Amino acid sequence: APALAHASSPTPSAAYRLDWRLAGRLSGELFLFEAGASLVVLNLRAARVRIWYERILRRFADNAPVAQQLLLPVPLELDPLASSVLREGLATLTRAGFQIEEFGRNFFRILAIPDWLGDNDTAGQVRDIIASLGRHTGEFQRKNMAHELLAKLAGERAAGVGNAKETVSDALATDTVRDLFLCGQPTVTPAGKPVFFELTRAEITRRFGG
Repeated sequence: APALAHASSPTPSAAYRLDWRLAGRLSGELFLFEAGASLVVLNLRAARVRIWYERILRRFADNAPVAQQLLLPVPLELDPLASSVLREGLATLTRAGFQIEEFGRNFFRILAIPDWLGDNDTAGQVRDIIASLGRHTGEFQRKNMAHELLAKLAGERAAGVGNAKETVSDALATDTVRDLFLCGQPTVTPAGKPVFFELTRAEITRRFGG
């Protein structure tokens, strides 16, 4: 992977392993890297989840969402409960890059969405997010917990943005490694699942009965 010497400020992970070299693809989103005398198996999607999760939390901290205006407003009709959840969480959603306005009883218009949200079925995706927030209403009332919850949702969705359009190339894999090691915690997803695992030379030798 490209060296991280250009990073503006070191992170706890910046000194981890910067000598990864792409060795090949196992299947789907699993990539194999050489790291010194070790082999590393990376789950590309899990890495992208971690990267976007931390990126979105930083945007909350900096109050710097990245929104994209829609060419045409997307109508959104909700049931009364979902409408209530949206109204209560609208300020946080706005800070995340959404622009949603109410223009009738339980009717809304989506004017802008954050860059991590796919552009397919915008209304359906927003409904899904509102439903997820509704299942955590107690947490969503607390600002920090709301940001954490929304960042987790965003990370999961952002990890898939563009995957249907872009080829999962070698360049994308190595760029992902570069971005991963700019994260504060590159080894696990926000849900605690591993992003990669390493096979050391000793482990490989042991498996061959050495």
